[in-house]
Amino acid sequence: MCSRRGGVSVGGVIEVDGLTKRYGAVSAVDGVSFVARPGVVTGFLGPNGAGKSTTMRILLGLASADSGQALLSGRSYREIERPLCEVGALLECAAPHRGRSGYAHLLWLARSHGIGVQRVREVLGLVGLEDAARRRVGGYSQGMRQRLGLAAALLGDPGIVVLDEPANGLDPEGIRWLRGLLRGLAGEGRTVLVSSHLIGEVARTADRLVVVARGRLVADADTADFTGDLEDEFLRLTGGAR
Repeated sequence: MCSRRGGVSVGGVIEVDGLTKRYGAVSAVDGVSFVARPGVVTGFLGPNGAGKSTTMRILLGLASADSGQALLSGRSYREIERPLCEVGALLECAAPHRGRSGYAHLLWLARSHGIGVQRVREVLGLVGLEDAARRRVGGYSQGMRQRLGLAAALLGDPGIVVLDEPANGLDPEGIRWLRGLLRGLAGEGRTVLVSSHLIGEVARTADRLVVVARGRLVADADTADFTGDLEDEFLRLTGGAR
C-alpha cells in the first residue's frame, strides 16, 4: 500500500544529466541536462520532434539512453519498487482498454499496488469523472480520456508527477481546471514536470521553463526571466522564426 506521509506526498528531485539518445543517424536527445524540484511546476517545452517525449520515455524507463542518466529521487525508474506510489505519469501515447469502464481501469491499477477503493473514488472526483466512472472508456471523449489518465497518474498519491501534453483534448474550462490542479500539486510540495509545445499556455502555470530544440537544451530559466513576448522568444530559441 502507498504511504501517504501525513496526507501529503513530498516530491523528490528529477535529475536529467547529459542525456543522449540516437536513432540511427538522428540525435533525438543530445546531451540534455536539467533539474525539476519539489514545489515547482517545471514546463518542458519544445516544438514537435524536439526530443521531449524521448526524454520522458527514458525518464520513465520505457527507453534506454545511449549515455547520461535520468533519475527520480536519485534512482532510475526501474529501481523504484512501487512506482505508482512515487511517480505519477501521463504519456500522450498511453491508452486504457476501451472495453473497461473508467472505474474498472483505475481499480485494476489500484489493486496492483495495494491501493484501496476509496482512493479510486477520490481521484475520480478530483478529475471530475464521477458521473462517467461506470461508462466504458471507448465511449469517452478525448478530454475525458485525458482526465482518466490524470486520475491514474495521481492514484498512488505520488510525490513526483510527470505529464506529457496533459492539456490535449481539454476544452477551455478543462484547461483552466488543469492549471489549478498543477498549481495545487506543486503547492503540496510535489515535483511537477509538464511537457508541451505550447509555451503560452504552459507559461501561465509553470514556475520554470526548460526549452529544447533539435534534441538540445536551449534555455533553462525561471518563467519570470522571460521578459519579452513568450511566443517570439520561443521561436527565436527553437529556430522557428527562420
